[in-house]
Amino acid sequence: MVQRHTSALRPQVWMRLCYWWWFAAIGAFTPFASLYYREMGLEGIQIGVLTAMSSVGTAFLAPVWGAMADKYAVHKGLLGGLLLGGALGALLLARAGSFPHALLAVALLAACVSPVPSFLDSYAVQISERSGTSYGAMRVWGSIAYILATWSLGHLMGVEVSRLFIYCYAACLLLTMLSSWGLPRLREHAVHAMWSSFKRVLSKRALVVFLLLTYVIAAAMSTMYSFFGIYVREIGGTTAMLGTASSLAAMSELPIIAGSGLLLRVLGPRRLLMIAVASYTVRLGVYGFLPYTHWVLGIQLIHGLCFGAYLVSTVTLAHRLAGRELAATAQAMLASISMGFGSITGSVMGGALLDALGTVGIYKLAAGMMLAALAALALSMHLLEEGEEAQATPAEAGEAAASPTGQP
Repeated sequence: MVQRHTSALRPQVWMRLCYWWWFAAIGAFTPFASLYYREMGLEGIQIGVLTAMSSVGTAFLAPVWGAMADKYAVHKGLLGGLLLGGALGALLLARAGSFPHALLAVALLAACVSPVPSFLDSYAVQISERSGTSYGAMRVWGSIAYILATWSLGHLMGVEVSRLFIYCYAACLLLTMLSSWGLPRLREHAVHAMWSSFKRVLSKRALVVFLLLTYVIAAAMSTMYSFFGIYVREIGGTTAMLGTASSLAAMSELPIIAGSGLLLRVLGPRRLLMIAVASYTVRLGVYGFLPYTHWVLGIQLIHGLCFGAYLVSTVTLAHRLAGRELAATAQAMLASISMGFGSITGSVMGGALLDALGTVGIYKLAAGMMLAALAALALSMHLLEEGEEAQATPAEAGEAAASPTGQP
């Protein structure tokens, strides 16, 4: 629960500001990082390791920071300290001139910023429950900020990528920290050990198959996202085009996220996940087999059907396959296996093959991986349906479908 807040501004206003500056930071950094590493003269495998560091943080460190915050009720102080540490890591990266120095800077950066999304979402959910302001009404400001950051920085840098995006990233992290001071204090939560629930989760066949599928899907996704900046340069695009492409992708998410409740009610999470994986297959196929700038800009418009539909469907399906009692454990395992270990695999694998195949070559391989995942998902649909029916009563299924996240 959220304690009484004494700030002149309402908590939901501070929450919007936090999302604004946090996603402005992500938009300032993520699209341009791999291209910057390439222009530093780094090898493909080195770039893969650097881009994998954030996933390492998600898989290993984010749960530790979260448990510490819950145990000692220091969410706000820890969030502020981590954002400050992330800004320091960014400034060190701007001064790095070699791979070892860049690795140390990115390791510090990843260790600090990996838990920030879960911290912000925890605040947003509790503020939503207390104030009646929907999660989406606060989160949408982050999407708008991401669009503006990617587009404006891409055009400010023009043809070549420069350290400007790193300095903007650090500044946005500091502004997120300042905005977090206005958030209410979260009450202490009981800490529950998840290890005792893992065995029960792994006994659910449908859930295990689903998690393995998300691992493969996330590996292919990570290969695409990690090297997109280098890809745009290889096919003759500029930094400005990279900013435009990233902005178009982010804009396409807005209607999908906003209409996620309706999509879940009409299609259900299994069909929505099929649409997401099929869209990713088409998108990667265009990148790999039609590597022309006009095709790339056009295909960005289905990003919402890719990532937006994937995010909503997987969170919902994990909840339904696990049942209410194991929902938290299932969500933690989903994040760790897909966006953690899956993303690490994709980044390192793509980096190892980058110098030999180029981005066009690794995107062809990623398209093949996604197509295989689509076929495996199609073959698993009946099993997933049985898993849903075994865990959820009709009333629970209706509640989940009505929620954007699939969680009642």
